[in-house]
Amino acid sequence: MNTIKSNRLLWLLALLSLMLFLVQPFFTWFTADDFCFMPEVQSQGIFQNMWHHYTTWDGRGMSITFIVARMGLWSGKYWLGPMLASVLFMLFGGLVLRVFMPRSENRKERIISLSVMTAMLWLCAFPFSSQTLYWSTGAGYNLDIILILAGYALFIYYRPTLRFVLGTLPVLFYVGTASPNAVAGLLFLFATHAATEWNQLGKQWLKYLWLMMPIISGFLMVILAPGNANRLAGMDKSNLTHIWTIYFNAGHLLENIMEYNTPVTWMFLLAGMLGAWAGMSEKKGLKYHLFAHRFLFAAVISAYFFMAFPGMHAPRTNIHFMAFMTMYGVSGLAALMEAFSSLSLRFTRPLQYAVLFCFLGIGLYQTWDARNARRLVLQRDAKLRKLHGQVVVLGKADDIKEPTTRKFEDVGSDPNYWLNRCVADYYSLKSIVMDKKHK
Repeated sequence: MNTIKSNRLLWLLALLSLMLFLVQPFFTWFTADDFCFMPEVQSQGIFQNMWHHYTTWDGRGMSITFIVARMGLWSGKYWLGPMLASVLFMLFGGLVLRVFMPRSENRKERIISLSVMTAMLWLCAFPFSSQTLYWSTGAGYNLDIILILAGYALFIYYRPTLRFVLGTLPVLFYVGTASPNAVAGLLFLFATHAATEWNQLGKQWLKYLWLMMPIISGFLMVILAPGNANRLAGMDKSNLTHIWTIYFNAGHLLENIMEYNTPVTWMFLLAGMLGAWAGMSEKKGLKYHLFAHRFLFAAVISAYFFMAFPGMHAPRTNIHFMAFMTMYGVSGLAALMEAFSSLSLRFTRPLQYAVLFCFLGIGLYQTWDARNARRLVLQRDAKLRKLHGQVVVLGKADDIKEPTTRKFEDVGSDPNYWLNRCVADYYSLKSIVMDKKHK
């Protein structure tokens, strides 16, 4: 009887957690780049804007992730982009479980596992959730991680049939158009599989050729985009001119990795290392060690891809590092559960309770905190829409205190600052500044 009641409580906590996770997008608002891109995408349309972005700013403009990142801006609904991002984020958690963990026949158990996985991912992503889950312009990063996982799954479940190959090639091309640092990590995964299986491949070496060619094609389409050349033209290219500069960049990226990740991420790291140890007892050699820790190396590659330009390694790009670390940890947990099945059953329930209680506690506080800030943001929005063509000075009464769980950039005191200009253009103002001394 106690076990039944305990399972009912866990089932209730799982449903509440999923509901709270999906409510969060409604406590968001447009911010930062949203004001710059919104008029552009609304006047041009999504597909024309994709080409414009590709040719003037970023090769990822032609990726399917761009559509996700612009849907909220195109519709003018502040919650749509974050809702798409949240659903994709949850879908990534479900796919990770599907690819790496044994599938339960019990529907409730699957939902509990999905809820716990989503909560763990949310706790991992907490330092940069404002730029990936709750920011319309950053929503595409959540499709990035699904594309990477889909590419890996198609690779390991490959079937040498014409129907499978032809159906897979377009998907893999779009996988290649994801963020280049994530694609670099994925290509490393392919390479380690090839090195490990080479002696057993025989004529199946075409598998690697078929699956890597469309990914590399998409990758090159992004890297060689005209927009990237325009973007890099204004950047400092002295980063690689001296060995000490390279050393500084490496240290700076390491600092970012430590700052952008939480203890849950390092728990995944530990699980991955223990799982690799459990599965490596009878295998020796460098290629087997690379294979055992392949997701860890892919995570590091995804971060250090920005060695030349560490400023490009923004908090939101850490979602790729987190995704590979999640795959590393969950695959390690699966190996540990297989090796120590009796112990895994004993520790699974307490871990699930701990994760869900932690998520509900932090998530409820975040919702309450963001609710008040959103109310103030929407009040300011209504005010600015009535001030067409005016010079606007926001005062102390308009200052929105940054909520502890929502990081956003507000207009500053310089009317020529890029965000001030974008906000002024969006609301059709002559100019806008923030002066906290002004009433």
